[in-house]
Amino acid sequence: MICAIIGREKNLAYAELESVVGSFDKINSESVVFEYTKDTSLDIDRFGTVIKLANLHGYVNSFDELYVELAQAILNTARSKDSSNIDFGISLYGKNISYKTYKRLLINTKKTLAKNGVRSRFVESKNSILNSAQIKHNKLISTGIEVVILFSTDKIAIAITHGVQDVDSYSKRDYGRPCRDMKVGMFPPKLAQSMLNISQAQQDSIIYDPFCGSGIVLQESMLHGHQVWGSDISDRMVQCSNSNIKWLQDNYQTADEAKIFMADATKIRDVPDRSYHIVTEGFLGSAQNNIPSPNQIEELRAELSMLYLNFLKNLKTVARTPESIVLTLPCWKQKEGLERLNIVDQIQKLGYTIKQFQSVEFDEVIYKRPNQIVGRQILSIKPKGS
Repeated sequence: MICAIIGREKNLAYAELESVVGSFDKINSESVVFEYTKDTSLDIDRFGTVIKLANLHGYVNSFDELYVELAQAILNTARSKDSSNIDFGISLYGKNISYKTYKRLLINTKKTLAKNGVRSRFVESKNSILNSAQIKHNKLISTGIEVVILFSTDKIAIAITHGVQDVDSYSKRDYGRPCRDMKVGMFPPKLAQSMLNISQAQQDSIIYDPFCGSGIVLQESMLHGHQVWGSDISDRMVQCSNSNIKWLQDNYQTADEAKIFMADATKIRDVPDRSYHIVTEGFLGSAQNNIPSPNQIEELRAELSMLYLNFLKNLKTVARTPESIVLTLPCWKQKEGLERLNIVDQIQKLGYTIKQFQSVEFDEVIYKRPNQIVGRQILSIKPKGS
């Protein structure tokens, strides 16, 4: 069994995990557990919303049992590495534990290891959760161990971390690219990864982004082994994407070429002649510095609804329709919650079906930072019959 520690966007994480691994059980609001039996390996680098992956060691019912099993897990790891000296760290999820209790857990574990002939050094965190930089710097996965303790309402899970999110690589792929344009909005590589997973595209499928902008979806798709197409109505954005893809090929040794061209997404005719998926972020509307008024939202709805519906209407007329479409729709912060674009009924009338998730309502799959006014609703749809 595998445990996944998920990030801030819980509903997006549920949709992404369900699309990749199928069913899972929620341990608490920060973690899930699932069985993975597919032939392909489960690499944390493929996920946008997963912070850590860990192998489940077992469950206990109390703190007394936790002390015993925690030390045993670390002892087993030390013995498997044929070592009498090990560095370890512990992270706690799902329950507010005082720093005093957390520190006592570390110290008592160190004493138990010593009684069993294993010298150790622990790595600690003031908030009881080790971040990826601490784990990487202290080599806790390669030569040591990090144990994650996951509290649910009735039991405690113990798991051993085997993968952590590579924040340095994300930063490089976002901020290290030669062409970035703040005016068209910043599209996080993590979100592109999640959307790619939700599309469930096989590696022999082409990923096409008809609103490619600076090429974030294209680069993440190439890193996952896909051939890519990209188009944009702006020649400047086409040049930007080409520049960034060249940078990606030079820095990440991706072999495939990208087909990038200028086109109006609502009028495209040139599409791949074999299986392809569309993964894209369209125009989210003008930047908002303040919470928009109801009248402003209605104006935005009128403008953006036309764009997205015309785009989807045109896709029904191309020579080969996509296997699936995963796209972002804008949503706007209001005092009482979020206002959505609300075009799902119209999308269905055009002949598309909406992907329904078992783990989360489709209209709750949102990506929005706490202080952002404009968020993104992630929608997965298919042409009927595909």
